Amino acid sequence: MSTGWDWDFSCAQRVCGAELPDCAKGLKWAPDGTCFLTACDDNWLRIYELPAHVLSGGGAEQGEAAELLAPAVSVRESETVYDYCWFPRMNSADPTTCCFVSSSRDQPIHLWDAFTGALRGTYAAYNQLDEVAAAYSLAFSNDGARIFCGFERAVRVFDTSRSGRQVEDRPTATTKRAQDGLRGMLASIAVDPSGSGLYAVGSYSGATGVYTEADGQLVCLLGGHTAGVTQVTFSPDGRTLVTGARRDGRLLCWDVRQTGRVLRACERVADSNQRIMFSLDSGSRWLASGSQDGTALAFDLAADATAPPLVLTRSAHAVNAAMLHPLLPLLGVATGERERAFLAASGSDSDSGSEESVAEGEPVGADAPSARAPSAAATDHPHAIAVHKVGWVPLAVVAQ
Repeated sequence: MSTGWDWDFSCAQRVCGAELPDCAKGLKWAPDGTCFLTACDDNWLRIYELPAHVLSGGGAEQGEAAELLAPAVSVRESETVYDYCWFPRMNSADPTTCCFVSSSRDQPIHLWDAFTGALRGTYAAYNQLDEVAAAYSLAFSNDGARIFCGFERAVRVFDTSRSGRQVEDRPTATTKRAQDGLRGMLASIAVDPSGSGLYAVGSYSGATGVYTEADGQLVCLLGGHTAGVTQVTFSPDGRTLVTGARRDGRLLCWDVRQTGRVLRACERVADSNQRIMFSLDSGSRWLASGSQDGTALAFDLAADATAPPLVLTRSAHAVNAAMLHPLLPLLGVATGERERAFLAASGSDSDSGSEESVAEGEPVGADAPSARAPSAAATDHPHAIAVHKVGWVPLAVVAQ
């Protein structure tokens, strides 16, 4: 027998957080676990660093309010942010690896320095009129050498080390009305972290395609959702693919080894066009998700499918992301609901965004809007990020 660790969600304690000026578009932990990145409907992307006492396993003292964080780095896109993701080998001890990419409406893809906010590179795709086409979704290859980007009926691949046009175009359907392939806007993309050589793409058509990373060959096409797929995520062991959609409360867990088989459906509240983000823990057992009823939920994928989820946190506002930390017993929760959300004719779930023209790549620190240190912690701010410390318990594992 060998001993591992499992999550203990019975002792959740809020240890720090941040107030946001507008609705958060989820949050994403840095691969090294030292900070998190979030985007807002105000078109700003902000990085928040975890306090030293949280990284060392400490929490708030009894009776003390959780620490309210100010952004360490802020950058602004000139249009509505569609997606963002960290460089997969990001390590704060090596500044060259500290970067992330973002995509926004009518703009090329931007590669940002996570220490300074400077613009490191630009990757542009063009439509048939030779106009810049925006990427709706982004994912790095596991080694960080390539960026896979979702567009309308196509995945385009960029060489991370070389700014400019895409190096490969991978159509997923021949026409908008094609009966085969993956049609519509490709709103989510994920690479299998286990190294299987597969990536998955979710479309607003309601389908998900699984492709080979090497040449983009279609492996299988998955259905099951009643509306557009907004997130696809592989479990760290590569055995399960989880898909979620707007206006569809089910998170579908697919057996990747026997494609087309749904292992289980996990229920949450997701009855609007807003993207509600979910995450899987490093052991591929726990699935955490936000819910529009103000709860953050945890589903035990090793338990019976009829077992109800654990309620991790409750809020007066919709929870649009519940993200398990990759290394520590921490849970990041984003709250807030779009008040101006609408469904565009093209099927986009994005807001119209600000028409204000902002200098591209302008790095800012303390002078950025809401970047100044707050004076006190609010307990129920409508748009906020909260970091909760949970626990770990020993878990006996049979040696193979």
